[in-house]
Amino acid sequence: MKVFNNHNGSKVLSLDDDFLEYSRLFSKAVDKSVYFLPSYLKSVQCAERYPVKIVVFVENNKFAMIPYIRRRINDLPLFKKLKHECWDIISPHEYSYAISNITDKVERNSLFVKLFSAVANYCKETNVISEFVRFDPFLSDINCIKSNYNIRKSCDNIYIDLRRSNDEIWKTFHSSARKNIKRALGSNLSFLQTEKDEENIDLFIKLYSASMERLKADRYFYFSDEHFKTLIGNCEGASLFFVNDKNNQHIAASILLHYENVAHHHLTGYTIESTALRPNDYMIYSLVNWGKVHNLQYLHLGGGAESICNFKAKFSDKRIPFYVGYRVHDREMYQLLCDIWQRKNDSFQHSAFFPLYRLEH
Repeated sequence: MKVFNNHNGSKVLSLDDDFLEYSRLFSKAVDKSVYFLPSYLKSVQCAERYPVKIVVFVENNKFAMIPYIRRRINDLPLFKKLKHECWDIISPHEYSYAISNITDKVERNSLFVKLFSAVANYCKETNVISEFVRFDPFLSDINCIKSNYNIRKSCDNIYIDLRRSNDEIWKTFHSSARKNIKRALGSNLSFLQTEKDEENIDLFIKLYSASMERLKADRYFYFSDEHFKTLIGNCEGASLFFVNDKNNQHIAASILLHYENVAHHHLTGYTIESTALRPNDYMIYSLVNWGKVHNLQYLHLGGGAESICNFKAKFSDKRIPFYVGYRVHDREMYQLLCDIWQRKNDSFQHSAFFPLYRLEH
């Protein structure tokens, strides 16, 4: 791609090689989230074990950029014998969109369109077959993305409006949530923001991993110890919280990702023995209070499987649509990969999963 130097054009930055340049651009961007923090992307790169690339488009000293994970398709067992190397790109876990130093929305969207075109050119020039983006529900403009991507509404995400008074928020809690929180308070549970040291990070990993095993969670929700140590230890937008029982034993833990006015309840774990004490209800109740003290406006609980959504829905009547977008940049190669996958999974009928050739069935 064309490399710019204070001139119009596009460029692909590597998070490793161009960390300072990306950090400089990030500092000048407006309307951004924790998912763009340079330190957060470092932790994602550690988790994915593939490089983070940032496509940047500049026009008259105004810029727009979007990060991706660049994954080598040949590393998949099914495609090890492919004659040519090929890749796909996906937004870093968990949400993404484009950010810019332009404040005017119309002008910014116009630059985003040019950025999305630059992404397509990059993909065609570097043998990137497909692109998948999980659009940040608090940043994305659906009218802008639907003209550039095939989009699909994944679900409605749940969030709590922290601008409401404590009484208003309490009244939006379902009666079962209020009952569980009162039980937790009556059991003398306590909530604390903890130091992000090695001992506490290891304890979080233990609680989280045990919960995922117990719930038989999809592989998507498993992360390496190195990722957690990088995320919690080094990302300034990550905070670690514990819920303790009356004996001061840690029974639940959560990572909260926060930047500017939005916090995301990222990951959580708890002991099976503490279920009756309702530590998860108490955790969200406590994070609401913490967020209000720290002048946050929204606590994003997210979506998930039906049982998880039902739990989150007990805490708010607020919903925001969550969209995913995808593009195929080499249709012939994409179809070839899907055909190879289909022959291996000949009993499989249909799935909305994208890209299909990465579906584990």
